[in-house]
Amino acid sequence: MQPLSKLCTPRPSVFDAQRRDTVLDLTDLINGAIKPADFFAENYITDGMQVLLEQGFRRLEGKSDQGIFLLKQAMGGGKTHNLLALGLLAKHPEFRQQVMGRFFKPDPSLGPVKVVAFTGRESDAPLGIWGAIAEQLGKRDHFKDHYAPLRAPGQGAWRNLFAGESVLILLDELPPYLEAARATDVGDSTLANVTATALSNLLFAINREGCERVCLVLTDLILYHILRTRLFETLPGDQAIGEVAQAYAKAVRDARQMDITSESPEQFAGRIRDAYPFHPTIRDLYARFRANPGFQQTRGLIRLMRIVTARLWQSGAAGRKYLIAAHDVDLNDRETAAEITQINNTLTNAVAHDIASNGTAVAEVMDENLGTSDTSDAAKLLLMASLANVPNAVLGLSIPELVAYLCAPGRDLSRLKGDVLEKFATAAWYLHSNRDGKLY
Repeated sequence: MQPLSKLCTPRPSVFDAQRRDTVLDLTDLINGAIKPADFFAENYITDGMQVLLEQGFRRLEGKSDQGIFLLKQAMGGGKTHNLLALGLLAKHPEFRQQVMGRFFKPDPSLGPVKVVAFTGRESDAPLGIWGAIAEQLGKRDHFKDHYAPLRAPGQGAWRNLFAGESVLILLDELPPYLEAARATDVGDSTLANVTATALSNLLFAINREGCERVCLVLTDLILYHILRTRLFETLPGDQAIGEVAQAYAKAVRDARQMDITSESPEQFAGRIRDAYPFHPTIRDLYARFRANPGFQQTRGLIRLMRIVTARLWQSGAAGRKYLIAAHDVDLNDRETAAEITQINNTLTNAVAHDIASNGTAVAEVMDENLGTSDTSDAAKLLLMASLANVPNAVLGLSIPELVAYLCAPGRDLSRLKGDVLEKFATAAWYLHSNRDGKLY
């Protein structure tokens, strides 16, 4: 048997003390400080990165209707490294076949793509995110009327900026930027609100004519900022949000003491602060079905949450709730049901028999007997967790996960596992469990 020194050869960079602590970000990409050959030699292309690279280049080649991609940590490889890999291949066509050749055939007619990037750690951007993007494209004056004072460009202004070009836009670490921007007043609003409006307009512009080769990749926490801006005129301050977060944390803590969930109360409270007025599980469950064929990722979620929010306020339920949750979908409402069917049209019978049918479904009958909405809430959560219809999708929730998702101020947690979840799992016709114990 031979020792390590005989069988393995470390890379030269291992012995370079200056490179040991180097952490690359998007600024290095834009400044040309990353050597593509070194980067791809030292970084493994994960399955998640392969999906991003293939789908991103299909868009840049004008062969895909999907122009917006939201990254999450579970993709593998780290979110920033995913962005860097895509950006380097966009800028350097000579590496595309070498890196992507075994899983995707890049179009040789697509030359170097214009790549613009913004990291939220650049909190002092004087012209806003829109100015930074325009400046990197060499079109700083395109938004000259939006700099003093800072104003959000509309959809038309964004479309004209790109003007039929192939452009890759990478946005990373935006929550810290938006948090800092809340302290900067812009007229009667704040820079955070103006920025969220600008980004929302950018997302909608990318789906319009003239932007067929524009690809935007951003990290998923920004979703909450976009939803808040699109759906709400006013929102509370940090103190009121903190009170809601602590109330939910107490419910989770009570569930842990009953040994029916393993969720961390402190982490749950932190996620609520990030997501308010939305329940943090919305992002988790949305991440499962956003890749479904035909589902327009950001636009589809905004449309669905607009319908859910409208129903909560019109029905008066918003006066009894503290967060907008994934289980607040009203499946007896025709418009809501149509949206769910559009995401996955194979579960219509399951909904009608097990979840919602104007009082006659299994969950509704159980709730009538129990005098709660617990069964219907659990059933709708399981539905939302089972909407994915792509290969190798994650489906369903375990009972401890369900309990954590259902924890809320005022809900009687002592009955959840035995009187609700286990009995519903037995009575429902279309509910299944996998070998990991997840119900779907």
